[in-house]
Amino acid sequence: DPPTVRKVTVNRNETKPPPIIVDSNALGDVHKKVISAGVVDYTTRFIKSGIAICTNTKRDYKAVMDKLSSLKTNFYTFQPEDEKTTKVVLQGLCRSISADLEEELKTLSIFPSAIKELTVKHKRYDDQVTLLLHFPKGSISLKTLQETKFLLHCRVYWSYYSKNSNPMQCKNCQKYGHGANNCHSIQKCVKCAEPHPSKDCPLNNSPAKVDGIIPARLLKCANCKGNHPATFKQCPARPTQESKPQIRQIKKPPPPSEDLNSFPLLPNVSYNTSQNLHDWSKKFAPTQPQHSSPAREELFDQEEIVQIVQETFTCLKKCRTKEDQIMVIFKIIQKYCQK
Repeated sequence: DPPTVRKVTVNRNETKPPPIIVDSNALGDVHKKVISAGVVDYTTRFIKSGIAICTNTKRDYKAVMDKLSSLKTNFYTFQPEDEKTTKVVLQGLCRSISADLEEELKTLSIFPSAIKELTVKHKRYDDQVTLLLHFPKGSISLKTLQETKFLLHCRVYWSYYSKNSNPMQCKNCQKYGHGANNCHSIQKCVKCAEPHPSKDCPLNNSPAKVDGIIPARLLKCANCKGNHPATFKQCPARPTQESKPQIRQIKKPPPPSEDLNSFPLLPNVSYNTSQNLHDWSKKFAPTQPQHSSPAREELFDQEEIVQIVQETFTCLKKCRTKEDQIMVIFKIIQKYCQK
């Protein structure tokens, strides 16, 4: 019988451990293993890849992992937040001298917690090597590392490690979603899915190889059992990258122009020349039919309109205030409307 749940004091400042994913569907068996580790403050839930165990303290997290490892249970977890490292890429060295790198870095007071070799697809020279250095978070900055321009007589280059868009895949069990450092599952070969390291695969020295390439009929994927390596990008078991929906941007009309030169020009009328006024009246004044009706005889003709406009602007030029201008307009109206 499971023990009575005891009250556990949780430090609120302590970072909660990551979940432990057990490759199993037997929930009762998982509960027995956790309880046998002396852990009672935990929760479980089913996920796509198995059963997730969530603990609240580092002590319980470690106790569960130790118990599962001793029982040879297939599981994986993730790197705790406080154990994550700063990853820096070092380029410029060759493989023949990279073995002496760690001693060289010590003389420069540079202490990485781990040094690993990255795969280089397109090498500039045969002995090229690219290294990945792990540093405890906050222990060193990229700017400090870049001050070291030469190592082992070679010009070197430092840069932060950036993840690509490919889904994370474990090099130990070949499954997706976690890394090999935190995987405690059975090791599987990337080429034949057998329980041995990929570098020791018998297919590497197979006489069936053609031009150094292993025939597809000999390959076996550890995830879908197809005739391809587990890293094949077209594998049906490979997670698809969900693209973010694109939001259609509605183009707003441009604001009104503040440039005075962009406005249409008004008719170029010179009020000092009667000829210009006459031309303007021809262009904009309504044309009179040859046979006007009796009602239209009360309208001004073109010459009268030109005279009125000319007289109005002549008088307006002499005004000093707005009141004077209004009085001029009223006088012109009174003068011609009382005829």
